Formats: sequence, structure tokens, C-alpha cells
Amino acid sequence: MRYHALSLMKVGLLGLDAVAEGVIRRLRPFGCEIVVCAPGQEDAISALGCESVTREALFATCDAVSVHTRVEAGQPPAVTARDLSTMVPTAWFINITQAEAVEESGLVCENRIAGAALDVFWQEPLPAEHPLLGRHDVILTPRMADAVTQEEVRKDG
Repeated sequence: MRYHALSLMKVGLLGLDAVAEGVIRRLRPFGCEIVVCAPGQEDAISALGCESVTREALFATCDAVSVHTRVEAGQPPAVTARDLSTMVPTAWFINITQAEAVEESGLVCENRIAGAALDVFWQEPLPAEHPLLGRHDVILTPRMADAVTQEEVRKDG
């Protein structure tokens, strides 16, 4: 696996929720470029000091893409196999919002990006034979984003 200095990376967020805002606050000190795709929230994106980009630009140009959008039951995934296939080969894909937001088959089959980091899963616990388990290019962690967000909400009032 190859890593790059965070200060040299372009980090993209798909969606703008409380967790995304927390991610932006945490990334800012590292000096990386932060872009956001959240149609209709351009003023909020600008207020956070980030650039608003199209979905296509987000996936095609970012060194890391983090998902911060939710889908309702019965809706198609927010991130498709096609989206993942347009990412640069050195990019990382991060999903800490909702497993259903990402087309599972696209992520399971995707081997051309640097890797993926997930703390949400389509089936919990993941079965022992799940294709993401044991891959050197996938980081799987317990669910943490909601706990961090809820703690920040309590602190902010």
C-alpha cells in the first residue's frame, strides 16, 4: 500500500451533514484541499471554506472520498459501481455514514483504487466468508462516527 502526506491530498466529501462538518474541522489543520459535493448547500460549503464540486469531479479528482449522505429504504445507493470505477487509482474510499449508501457489489469488486475504509456494513456482523474480509486494501472498524457526532452535539448545546 502506498500512502501520501495528508497535506498534499485533495479530500472530497459527498454530502454535508454534522459528521462531514466534523471531518472538515479535523482535516483543516493538515492543510489538505477539501471539496464537497452537496447540491443545494453551496452557501454552507463556502461558509466552511471549502469548494463546491460536481459529483463527477469529486470521484475523478480526489485522493480520498468520504460519504456523508443517507439513502432511504428502497432508494438506489448514493454511490454506484460506476462512481467507484472513475476514482483515481491512488484514491481511498471512506464510508462512515450508511452501508446502503454504497452499492456493495461495486465496492467488493473494486480493486483498482488504493483502498477502502468502512465502519458500516451491509450485514452485521460480516459473515466470515465476506469478500472484504482479509483484503490488504480494506480497513474495517467498529461503528464510531455517530458516537463522535453525538458527543459534539452535546458539547455544542
